[in-house]
Amino acid sequence: MIDLKIASPYNFQAMYTANLSKKDTSAALEILKRGRTTFPQDIDLLNTETNLFLAKGKQQEALANLTASIEKDPNNALFYLVRGNIYDNMANPKGCGR
Repeated sequence: MIDLKIASPYNFQAMYTANLSKKDTSAALEILKRGRTTFPQDIDLLNTETNLFLAKGKQQEALANLTASIEKDPNNALFYLVRGNIYDNMANPKGCGR
């Protein structure tokens, strides 16, 4: 469906999950990028990519996605909370005697 260009965001989510279950995070990230390019307004794909960035310790990429998420849904307090947590973790890394 993806190759035939008749996919929905769900198809990209399903392929992401399948790749993640095989522990292939590189392929999972690539499918998310394709999904985001195909469906740039889909907040679920954006949030899934943000969660993957956080799991991989890619805070700057996660922050960029959170900025995009806030632009799309400025009343979602969770986006602000997660962004604050990232900034806190960057300023106060674990093991720094805090």
